[in-house]
Amino acid sequence: MSQKYYNEVALPKLVKLSEKLSHVQSLCIHEMIIRAFKHILQAVIASVVEIEDLATLIAATLNMMLEFPETDELNEPHGVDPFVWRWLELLLKNRYEWETSSLNYKDVRKLTVLRGLCHKVGIELVPRDYDMNSPNHFRNEDIVSQVPVHKQAACSTADGRQLLESSKTALDKGKLEHSVSYGTKALAKLVAVLVPTIE
Repeated sequence: MSQKYYNEVALPKLVKLSEKLSHVQSLCIHEMIIRAFKHILQAVIASVVEIEDLATLIAATLNMMLEFPETDELNEPHGVDPFVWRWLELLLKNRYEWETSSLNYKDVRKLTVLRGLCHKVGIELVPRDYDMNSPNHFRNEDIVSQVPVHKQAACSTADGRQLLESSKTALDKGKLEHSVSYGTKALAKLVAVLVPTIE
């Protein structure tokens, strides 16, 4: 529910409130673009039948999303593939209530979008100097692998937090032995929650 709230309420409100803070608005816009492109890339990966085609399809998709031709061969005002642009328009309007008409897509930091996509989809690229202004920049040999993306929930323990606070209080009062004792107990509680038991 918190993720739904973040996506549908918090992020759109943050974008609207940040109109006077251009750096904050830029962060929000890039995050929305990354999240929109993530769905395209995940759909492409899910459609792969032969695993040998995976790198080629990922590279082609990245070229469609991140290639901004110097001369607009597509006759589009934004210089990007019409399918990708339409997807971006619809997703940003429906999910974030944000119009792409105010977006100059050529000002988007492509390396930021690429980094976000790799992180969210789990793509590992060859470490090289990527000149994002060259046509068909991504090749299948640039795709090293796809790694699993794991969203983890933070585990915690109320007892462990309370013991840690007691440790800090004891340290503030100069009672080093008590602080170490509370800290050790807090660590034991946290380990019991976070580390699976081995039998």
